[in-house]
Amino acid sequence: MLAIAIASAKQIPLGAELVHHANTGNQAITPELSFYLQGLLDVSDVPGLSVGVVRLSGKGEVETEYGSWGNMTEDGDKVTHETLFNIGSCSKAFLSAAVGILIDDFAQGKNVTALPPKLHEWATEKANVKDILSHVSGLPRHDVSYAPGDTISDMIHKMQHLKPVCELRERWYYNNQVTSLGYLMFAPH
Repeated sequence: MLAIAIASAKQIPLGAELVHHANTGNQAITPELSFYLQGLLDVSDVPGLSVGVVRLSGKGEVETEYGSWGNMTEDGDKVTHETLFNIGSCSKAFLSAAVGILIDDFAQGKNVTALPPKLHEWATEKANVKDILSHVSGLPRHDVSYAPGDTISDMIHKMQHLKPVCELRERWYYNNQVTSLGYLMFAPH
């Protein structure tokens, strides 16, 4: 899987920095790809980008490659493989991929039993991971229920007070809060 995040400020890009953490001779970030990405920067007014490739070797070991091109600030600081980009809702795809990796058989639709107590019955007894990731939980957007300073834990705690507007799986409603439940897979509560 190749993921690219592109910054939004306008700058003149610099040369590429490549970091390889695997020496298999089978590199994903080739000189041709590097040349192509640099060309995209040159013609698109994109100031910088970073590419990360994660894959399993033939021996089952994790291999990573990183490449970066251009600037991350107006002062000319270069993008590195550790530069953080604001990618917004693209992170939802990462959550879905992580869930797919963590669940042996996604088709079984395991219940979301690791949720904190006091959430609605739909969440703790009936909803499954697929319901949450496909936005058919019954909860609409409750964007005013959280504030810029709230943590993910705060958002999850507030979910116990949110009311669904329809039954589970009855209707699709886009909802940012339910994707925050992915946090529970990685953090104790």
